[in-house]
Amino acid sequence: MGVNEDAPDRLATQLGPDAAPTPVDPTDLLSLSLVDLAAVAAGGALGALLRFLISHWAQSHWPKHAHLATLTVNALGSLILGAIAGWTLSRPMPDWAHRGIAIGALGAFTTYSTFALEAVKLHTSGRSAAALAYVLVTTVTCVVLAALGYWLASKLAGGSA
Repeated sequence: MGVNEDAPDRLATQLGPDAAPTPVDPTDLLSLSLVDLAAVAAGGALGALLRFLISHWAQSHWPKHAHLATLTVNALGSLILGAIAGWTLSRPMPDWAHRGIAIGALGAFTTYSTFALEAVKLHTSGRSAAALAYVLVTTVTCVVLAALGYWLASKLAGGSA
């Protein structure tokens, strides 16, 4: 069975309420396989490396606007995660692959904490208008791109989202 957040609900709808699988207890670490853990670790390493490279490039090319690297990675991550969610509505992927990409790679690639700190730094350096614009642009852009990715991928995959 492929993984996405609504898979149990979708199966319950398809199979009837009594046939829905029992969800895995998220606090039970023993239920995770070594493949899942390896996929998340490998994805996390790749996502963190990509974010570091983009941030390094931005800081060396746009020293006054290095926060745009964070906007870029968060926007790309939102688009990709939305696309994965939309694609897996009708074309499930293995649990380990979903976890490796969504949790590992995209979890390490995107960064809410850096976004928040950069907004604070813009504000405290006297650039309050830039801080507000950064927060608004990032929030709206990421939500819109997640929705766009979800919609496009679900259509390409033959889903009905």
